[in-house]
Amino acid sequence: MAPEDRRAALVEATLPLLREHGTAVSTRQIAEAAGVAEGTIFGVFPDKASLVRATLVRAFDPRPAVEEIEAVGTELELRARLVRVVGKVRQGMAINERLHIAARDLAMEDEEFGRHLVDSRNRIIDALAALMEPDRDRLHRSPGPRRTCCSC
Repeated sequence: MAPEDRRAALVEATLPLLREHGTAVSTRQIAEAAGVAEGTIFGVFPDKASLVRATLVRAFDPRPAVEEIEAVGTELELRARLVRVVGKVRQGMAINERLHIAARDLAMEDEEFGRHLVDSRNRIIDALAALMEPDRDRLHRSPGPRRTCCSC
């Protein structure tokens, strides 16, 4: 298996374990879930923290959320659009509930990772603003995003 494929497989095996155990997951558990020797992890990632970081990047990838928001379209009435989207966003947040603390802690330690999380969140906010834009005149506030500087 090519290193990038091995890396992707380890991330995919780690994601459900992080959701279940948080960062207390062991490299032994990850290796067992991935069906590899524990040393294989360190042939692809320099340490467990790097694997956790890569897995969190995957978990908080904004593309699926943005695609779901865009799929709602703007044909429905504003309230119906928002009801659909809120359900999807809440579902996504619930799936990654245990990961938010780990992501926040890593963002405090790793500035680049923190910027990545903020950028990911802003992409979702932009998609939500675009969903509301056709009804701008009905809203008390602009649907445009209010930018934040951190991942809190």
